[in-house]
Amino acid sequence: MYSGGFYPYDTLEEHWAYWSRYIYINRYMDTPLPVYSQLFNLVKEKDYFVLTTNVDHCFQKAGFDKKRLFYTQGDYGLFQCS
Repeated sequence: MYSGGFYPYDTLEEHWAYWSRYIYINRYMDTPLPVYSQLFNLVKEKDYFVLTTNVDHCFQKAGFDKKRLFYTQGDYGLFQCS
């Protein structure tokens, strides 16, 4: 899906329509895989900090405290078009 964002769409509207749907599906609809909950259960009682390249919000969806997360590539929830 990511590579589809680089397709040479005919208009900016088509380009942003693609990205908007992609972000909606990956950031807001999909639930995280069980591995995120399993990982959270391992660290929830510890002093943890997560450095991730994920932009899909799966760590927060699984219960991780957002103050203990750093998304090096941003967060799709903050993505804005001009």
